[in-house]
Amino acid sequence: MGYSGPAAGILLINGSTSGNGNTIDLMGFGKEHTLYAWGVGTITTGDLIWETAPYSTAATWAPLSDPVALSTTTQLRQVTGAYRWMRCRISTNVTGSGGLAYAKLVSTE
Repeated sequence: MGYSGPAAGILLINGSTSGNGNTIDLMGFGKEHTLYAWGVGTITTGDLIWETAPYSTAATWAPLSDPVALSTTTQLRQVTGAYRWMRCRISTNVTGSGGLAYAKLVSTE
């Protein structure tokens, strides 16, 4: 994604129905992290999970939160800690008429 440092409203998923979102290198900056997740259109199914890894090409990413069930209402998850790489992954594909997933990360120091 080409961004590193504390995240100030970085989109990790931008209108997708499946797959991994963008990765972000926090370089250990920030200590309070909030993931905002929401959907547009009609959402029948769809879950997102927030993950971390020690490097961007890691074979195994560790979950930072329980899955977020998508809806048109914004959901949030919060964690505290100094993390290196983060991403948001669509763990259950989004289905429904025009259903799309969005996720944004905000970090503070």
